[in-house]
Order: sequence, then structure tokens, then C-alpha cells
Amino acid sequence: MKNGKELIIIILLAIAVRIPWLVMIPQTEAPDENMHRWVVDYIDSNCRLPDRQAMDNGGLLSAYSSVPPFGYLPHIILLKLFPAKLPASFSLYLTRLGSLFMSLIVISAAWWTGRHLFKESHLAALAVPFLVVFHPQFVFVSSYTNNDMTTAALSSLIIANLVLALDSGLSVAQILALSIFVSWLILSKYSGLHLLPISGLFLFISAYLHKQQLKKLLRYGLTFLFVIAIFTGWWFIRNYIQFDGDITGVTTMNHLWKLVYHTYSGPPLSIQAVIFSTFFWRTLFFSFWGWFGYMTHSLPRTIYYIYLFFLVLGSVLGINYWRLNPNTNILSARTATWLLFAICIISNLFMCAYCCCSQVSGPQGRYMFPSEIAIMSVLTAGLHSANKQWANKAILAILVFNFAAYCYSTYFLYQLYCRT
Repeated sequence: MKNGKELIIIILLAIAVRIPWLVMIPQTEAPDENMHRWVVDYIDSNCRLPDRQAMDNGGLLSAYSSVPPFGYLPHIILLKLFPAKLPASFSLYLTRLGSLFMSLIVISAAWWTGRHLFKESHLAALAVPFLVVFHPQFVFVSSYTNNDMTTAALSSLIIANLVLALDSGLSVAQILALSIFVSWLILSKYSGLHLLPISGLFLFISAYLHKQQLKKLLRYGLTFLFVIAIFTGWWFIRNYIQFDGDITGVTTMNHLWKLVYHTYSGPPLSIQAVIFSTFFWRTLFFSFWGWFGYMTHSLPRTIYYIYLFFLVLGSVLGINYWRLNPNTNILSARTATWLLFAICIISNLFMCAYCCCSQVSGPQGRYMFPSEIAIMSVLTAGLHSANKQWANKAILAILVFNFAAYCYSTYFLYQLYCRT
């Protein structure tokens, strides 16, 4: 009961933190919200997915019609709960609540993950969800209509499910739940696609750790793939038919994007050019922590450098801890969990780099939100690995600073949007 009350308090706090942003951010400052809203409103009004004809009739606002629309399912459900004719402002806030509710799933998964990982330290366990609650850019994206937050929520549930599987072994219920989450993720946004092979890999690792029979593993694996194929295969067949062979819909979307933003992509970049680009890393890092509007309103550089300091400090402390503890059991569920987080973060970075190489998008921090729980857990673990005298102080320092960054961001956006 105590744990339940703790989670409820965290969720209520998260709602209170996000509501002011949800109300004060104008639609013109919420990236592509008008395009996201077009898809939501079309499905809400017509009770079907937009096809090629609807996309042609919708003009430039319909750019997202060719890519998976099920990341908008929470927003559409909220609209369906109310009468058809709503004031425009009320309808806007209602659909924004869909993103807010999805952010609460991420926070709940972060709370569970923190308690699971840091059973010896209540402070470290709470640090994971509280870092998510006050993460400025995460709050910003939670406050307007988009499919990024649904992607983050499903990714968090997938990661939490894999952590549980590594600790307790596989079950039919877990396989079915994981299959449904992965399927919904694929039909929400492609930025979380890296979790499909990761899920398959760690299902195998879980089976190996718990010495489950090969026949059972094969049965689980086939069930996992079969459910995903059933739930998602139709979408790609439909796209192939509707959008002239564009199975993913990305090419069609990019064509409209170029017309909207008057940009024309050149030849694809090499992976080396992206990875060794300071612009890529600086932009990705800044926009992960807080770069608002259409990446037009940045925080003071000092805030980014302090976040960088904590990341470097956590990395150094974590590496030093593993160096001083060489007897750690490599074939353990705990080690596999940290390996899972590391692979999630690295593969997510690779996805961001690939999108830049193919010029699908630039480096944007919200595309790292599928790894939100992994990043905050690894950061907390690094600081927690310091000696007992400094571990709690380091964790308290990052929590206080993250809260201060949120408070400053709220004041900054209020001055920007409400006082001008």
C-alpha cells in the first residue's frame, strides 16, 4: 500500500508539473502539432485511416498520413469520449492530454524500474522517476499533440518487460504482452524500431540465464514473431498499395515535408560524417535536455554543461566501479539488465545517426526518448556507484539541479509565451 501511495503521489506531481506547459505553449511553438492534429481529427471524424486521396485533399497538413498513425490512439480516444462539436481550444487541450497521459506511463515504468534496480537505496530508486518527471524537454514534448510520447511509453513498457524477463524468466503472458507492445510501437513511430531486434536478443538471453528448454524458447520466439506479423503486416501491405510501393510511407512524407519547409535534401551523408560531426552531438545533446519550440529557444549554455558534467561524472564513477569489482558475475540477470540499457542507448543513437545520414530528419533529442528510462537509470547507477560518503550527495545534486532546470524553463517559457 505504501508503494502504491508513493506512485500516486509521483503521478499527481507529474500532472501538476505538466499542466502549466500544456496550457501556455501555443500551437505555433509545438513542433508539427498542426500536422499531428490533422491525422487525429481525420480519424476522429471519419473513423478510418487517411488514404492517398485524403492525403492529396489535405494538402501540406497531411504529411503524416503515410506513416503509422497508432501513436495517436490515446488522443483519438479522448476526443471520442466527448461530444463531436467542441470549442477549438478545448479540443486542442484534450488531444494534448493524450501525450500527457502517455508520459505518465513512462514515469510509472521508471518508478518500477528504479525500485527493481536499486533495492538497497530508496533515494537512488526514486531518482529514476524524479529525473523523468522534471526533465525539461520531456515535459515539453508531454505537453502537445504528438506520437513521440506514445513511442516513449511503449518503449518504456518493453524495457520494463525485458528487465522482468531477465530477472524472472519467460512466460506466455510476458511474450504476449511484449509482442503487443512491440507491435503497437512499430505502428506508432519508426524511431523505436531498434527495440524489435533488442527484444528478440534479450528473450534469448533470458532463456539462457534461466536454463529454459530450447523447444520452449523456439515456441516463445515463433509466438513473438507471429503476433507482431499479424498485428503489423497489414499496415505495410496497405502502404504498398496506397502510396505507390512506399512500404514505410517515409518517402511520401518527406516529399510533403520539403514542400512545407521549403527544404531540399542533398545526397545521403556518410555515417562517419555524422558520427564525427560536433554539430550532430551538440544538437542532439542540447535538444534532449531542453531546446524548445522548433529548436529556436535554447536554455543558457551553463545548464547544458552542468548536465554534461553529471553524465561524465556518472560514466567515470560507473567505469571505476566495474574496474574495482572484476569478480562481478557476467552471466547474471543484473549484468544482463545493464547490458540491455547500454544496447538500448547505443542503438537509439545509431537510429538518430542513420536518420541524419539518410536525411529523414536532423538530430533531435526527442528521438532518444525511447531510451529515457535506460538513460536515467544508467546516470543514477553511475552516481550511486560512488563511495557511500558521496553517492547520496551526488544523486541529490542531480535531482536538485534537474528540478531547478525545470523551474527555470517554466519561467523562461512563461516569459516567452505569456508575457509577449
